[in-house]
Amino acid sequence: MSFPYWRLYWNKNEGAYIYKHKRFDLSPEKLILIPPNTLFSTDLDCNSTKIGHNRYNLVGNRVKDKDEENLCIQQGKILHLFVHFNLGNQLDNASQEIYDFNILPEQKRLINKILNKLLVGSIEFDVHSSLDVYQLILLTVNQIPTQNLIPQKMEPRIIQVLDYIHFRLDQRLPNSYLAKEINMSVNSFTRFFKDHLKNSPQEYIRKVRIDKSCSLLDHSTLTIDEISELCGFSDRFHFSKVFKKVKGIPPAEYKKRFILNEIQTVSFKNAD
Repeated sequence: MSFPYWRLYWNKNEGAYIYKHKRFDLSPEKLILIPPNTLFSTDLDCNSTKIGHNRYNLVGNRVKDKDEENLCIQQGKILHLFVHFNLGNQLDNASQEIYDFNILPEQKRLINKILNKLLVGSIEFDVHSSLDVYQLILLTVNQIPTQNLIPQKMEPRIIQVLDYIHFRLDQRLPNSYLAKEINMSVNSFTRFFKDHLKNSPQEYIRKVRIDKSCSLLDHSTLTIDEISELCGFSDRFHFSKVFKKVKGIPPAEYKKRFILNEIQTVSFKNAD
């Protein structure tokens, strides 16, 4: 799997792990941080849980209260807190590695506050609870080595045109518009862009549009038609065609595959 946003993981009980070149166990003593577009896989350690491979599904549901939490633990289900977020163009290009950190006392305190909020039936967070989530994110991201967090310095004109693209994804973005933004001829701009980003401007725009659509499919209740329009596709048919070419499955199947429902593995609702 890979996703166009950061993923912060903490598990209340053991029995699950993430794999990228090596195994990273999910446990109460660890925080796992995965940058955008990092390829990884997940699995259960069937020796540590009561859920065998024949019954294993990567789906789940929100745990609503302490009683349900205790019942899930008794049934051998994995209790999983996850937070999804983005940090902006440059920080979202952090080195694509799996980062596992021993949990710090302040992080554990924040997690307990977040869980207590979730386990009393809260669906929306107030300002202070949201700030707890932001603080947990920043404390964890700050543990990434500087050389992995800060990408190679970009040419200012590239940053300018990337900002232009990201704030206008719902609009037409021909190369002529982008070239004009940084006062270059179209041909010179196209070469300049590809030299810096290894993709043509339109290839990059397609990637960003698909990334945004994935985030909206994962985290919003918008229809596929609405997402298609917000991400700058001419219509749903065009969106579905491009999405399937990039992701291998159509958007409707993508949304269905990753939706939370009540089958086996239980997870806390994401806190962002």
